[in-house]
Amino acid sequence: MWVLWVRYESALQVVAFLKRTHGTPVPILHIAQNIELSYQPTHKHVRALEQRGVVETAKEGRVVLCRLRATQATHLWLSLLAVEEREKLIESHTVAGSLASMLREAVPEMPCDGLEALAVQTPSGDGPLAAILLAESYARDRLAARFKTRCRPLRGATEIHALTFAEVAERIADPVERDFWVANTSPLYGEQRFWETVLPVDGDPPLVTSL
Repeated sequence: MWVLWVRYESALQVVAFLKRTHGTPVPILHIAQNIELSYQPTHKHVRALEQRGVVETAKEGRVVLCRLRATQATHLWLSLLAVEEREKLIESHTVAGSLASMLREAVPEMPCDGLEALAVQTPSGDGPLAAILLAESYARDRLAARFKTRCRPLRGATEIHALTFAEVAERIADPVERDFWVANTSPLYGEQRFWETVLPVDGDPPLVTSL
């Protein structure tokens, strides 16, 4: 089978859009209308990502729907996306950017043993931003206290949630909650570990049986 060539920047646009719409299969045409590519190159990149195990597609009538798959390849692409978007977030001069900057600076400046991943989570409504600390159980409470002190200048605008792997797994067992975590959370540290936890391999039924 021929492996389709993929342009890195364009493929990241497709992955970014499917991350934001996680949980809702979207037509390829809809992706093209919302990124900086026309239909044909978008279609080509969706097919290339499908070959690599990142995207899955299914036909509904004449419409080709697609979504991200829960695979190790997807974890890698989402991690690459996080690296690309991290600096944009930090430089955005928003509350989320300030929180991201504080969190990133804290990691090398204070003891963080037991910390596996770090992320910023935006609310779906008017609630506060959240800093997500993915931590080993022995370090969870200690890390929560340290990061709360570190992020004190943003008190009232943010919350600190230190969670173990088991606690995250319990939350994302609800598909709606998992979709929210994928779409609304931006990892800043331990990106691969974060996505392995939040989007476990084979966590969703195949798209073709979900329609």
